[in-house]
Amino acid sequence: MKHRFMLVIFFLVFVALIQLAATPASQATNDYLIAFTSAVDIDFLDIERGGIFVMRPDGTGIRQLTSFQTLNYDFEPHGLNLPDDHPAFSPDGSKIVFTSNRHDRNNWDIYTMDVNGSNLVRLTFTAGLDTEPVFSPDGSHIAFASERSGNLDIWVMEADGSNPIRLTISPFEDIEPAYSPDGSQIAFSRVLGNHEKDVFVIGSSGSNERRVTDVAGEDHDPTFSPDGTQLVITSERAGTNPFGDVFKIRLSDGASLGNLTSGLNNGGGDPAWSPDGSKVAFFRSSTAILASPQQLWVMSSNGSNRQRTEPAAALPAPPAKPLTRATCQLSPTWAAQKPTTSLATA
Repeated sequence: MKHRFMLVIFFLVFVALIQLAATPASQATNDYLIAFTSAVDIDFLDIERGGIFVMRPDGTGIRQLTSFQTLNYDFEPHGLNLPDDHPAFSPDGSKIVFTSNRHDRNNWDIYTMDVNGSNLVRLTFTAGLDTEPVFSPDGSHIAFASERSGNLDIWVMEADGSNPIRLTISPFEDIEPAYSPDGSQIAFSRVLGNHEKDVFVIGSSGSNERRVTDVAGEDHDPTFSPDGTQLVITSERAGTNPFGDVFKIRLSDGASLGNLTSGLNNGGGDPAWSPDGSKVAFFRSSTAILASPQQLWVMSSNGSNRQRTEPAAALPAPPAKPLTRATCQLSPTWAAQKPTTSLATA
């Protein structure tokens, strides 16, 4: 899962498809959409709600596409799955793929919907967890993590849910798939033990699996550079609390090409490259404590010009009282094209 945490305050949960210009975040091209999951769980006030939302990069045009109660979510060492979660756009911006347990609270499957929330289609019907779906660059396939064979592995299916193929066979859990720009490879994270993860890559047909990183601690959340030669990852190798830093590494041998969040208090995680390669989006914790609110940031791909992005609108705030439990995740990814379906309310 893209870094998930249990929080003690209310905050938006971003699983974003963002198109930002190579200018400051506040000047982002506003024709593109962000998809995100937002959830809050306040025990003593019985406030338990959330959903998948879309909005423009400046925070306007917000619309709720799905809704759920945070009564049944999955929180495991590999990560967290909310009742509707992990939204990701199709390459043309017309569809959103996501995971949901709406048909069985103990079972997550993959769904698609139009970008305005209509035309819901269930793609998988297997027992267990199907999660973290991502479209291939040409939109013909979806990669996802699934435990349908007893352990979390990386699978690929056609975009209509047919012909699922298991790519990884490992005694460990394989999560967080990410396609290379040409669609020929999939990077993923392997959970090798308690607080031990490394990045691997495999051909999109299941061949030529190889290990990219071999460093103590957690290396995970890989996403490709636009030219396919590098990855940005979340890494604990610099020892930054609470979850590490954003590192750039070389795909061919895993060599570090620099800590992009070096010197930034509380580091960063869940990095994603912009389509033109000029920017990297990531999230940053507001404190060095794991259970803290997360903030969405954008920086130049060399680690300079770091800026926090602040949506102009969001969910209505809950009552101004301390929360006993809430959930939060920031996993930005960048859309390569403008959505072809407009928001009905925008």
